[in-house]
Amino acid sequence: MFSIVPIVTSLGLASTATTTLAQNVGGGTWNYGVGLNGTFGYSDYLHTASRHGSAVGPNKSNRDKAVADAGNWSQARYHQFPSTGLNYWWSYE
Repeated sequence: MFSIVPIVTSLGLASTATTTLAQNVGGGTWNYGVGLNGTFGYSDYLHTASRHGSAVGPNKSNRDKAVADAGNWSQARYHQFPSTGLNYWWSYE
């Protein structure tokens, strides 16, 4: 079973650069932020020992969620412009 840990943040981006926040959490590596031109939010999580997941969206009932096996990245994308008010999650089994 997944235990989703919400990280609430609001990120806005007006340039073409990608905003990335990277953290080592839960024994894995989590990258999240706002993509190119501020048109989407993303949450990517890599855990080398456990099945895991990542998610991004305004709330738990309206989000994109990705699940991956150990050693593979889970990559969630939520398209919204502007990409402010999004929540970011990671999880592992």
